[in-house]
Amino acid sequence: MVLARGLGADGKLAGIDPGWIEQLPKQLNVTHLLVEADGSRGRPFKAPAAHEPVIPPSADLVVAVVGLSVIGQALSEELVHRPERVAALAGCRMGDTVTPSLVAAVLLHPEGSTRGAPARAGVVALLNQADDESRVEAGCEVARELIERGAERVVIAALREAMPIRKVFTRSYPASGELRGGDCRVNSTVSAIVLAAGEGRRMGAPALKLALRLGGKSILRRVVEAALAAPVDEVVVVLGHGATELEQELPRDPRVRTVYNPDYATGQSSSLKAGISAIASAAQAAVFLLGDQPLISSQAIEALVSAFRSRHSAVVRPRYRGTPGHPVLFSRALFAELLLVTGDQGGRELIARHQAEVATVELNLEPPIDIDTKEDYSEIVRKFPDMEKL
Repeated sequence: MVLARGLGADGKLAGIDPGWIEQLPKQLNVTHLLVEADGSRGRPFKAPAAHEPVIPPSADLVVAVVGLSVIGQALSEELVHRPERVAALAGCRMGDTVTPSLVAAVLLHPEGSTRGAPARAGVVALLNQADDESRVEAGCEVARELIERGAERVVIAALREAMPIRKVFTRSYPASGELRGGDCRVNSTVSAIVLAAGEGRRMGAPALKLALRLGGKSILRRVVEAALAAPVDEVVVVLGHGATELEQELPRDPRVRTVYNPDYATGQSSSLKAGISAIASAAQAAVFLLGDQPLISSQAIEALVSAFRSRHSAVVRPRYRGTPGHPVLFSRALFAELLLVTGDQGGRELIARHQAEVATVELNLEPPIDIDTKEDYSEIVRKFPDMEKL
């Protein structure tokens, strides 16, 4: 729903009375209200006039948007709205080159892009138009300038693309609790999803397969610990059969969450859907791990995540000395298609359908071993008697 006072003479929507905004959430029964506080006449960069931006007192998040196409261009009316105001805030002259430092200066100036933001509101700089590597790098330069000068969060994006978020910079809080200027995390948020809901029928025994011990640890715990040792932001474990018992096997780590799949008996696709629905909304990709591969290497997971963060491929899969294997990473761009998968299958058909968008990571490692039967379990115990050291 879009609300406006009407169309102006120039054909543009006219803003509503700012006084209405405080009442709208209750009257419309909405949980989120997005307010366009000012405009830039279609230009990628601007400085606000004296009456801008019109930020409601109740705002809890203020987003300052800049188009990265302005970096490297001359400060002029052609690409900048109110360039003379930008020059005054940044301490430069008309015609000067727009640099990352100049953009950062305007974004952080008390009279700049977020002037009038409520003290309790979060502030995010959104650097849009990161359509190619040169613009992503320009965005990184702006983000580093902002973080070093005290900004809390910067997002680099290409909002017209299927997978819009390129990188996220946040300030880090060390154990002392003191904020250190310049410390930042530069990556795309990636979740790990561990599929652990199956019944393990091929074991042919009443024992709960994923709770079986290998060197004092359960099969499932070994998989989850491998995920935690990799650079993922969270680990979502999908449980079904034996959920109560398996939940006790999980590490007590704040990054680990569980979700119950009541439809686990219908096949793996139901667990895919449960996992995707449970991960953080900020996740730009998910690595899918099988709960019955206890020797999965954290190095393999890290290689997939690193490849995704550098290439942003739709799919990233490993190849172990020439042989394809698990786990597999899917970007958010394919989540909608994954949610359409049915029956006892994963993303194999999806990978075949998007073959041109698949990145392969070559690994000089042994492929992970599935434990499907009693024989598989006995063989892995025999092959790795010194499991405590693995």
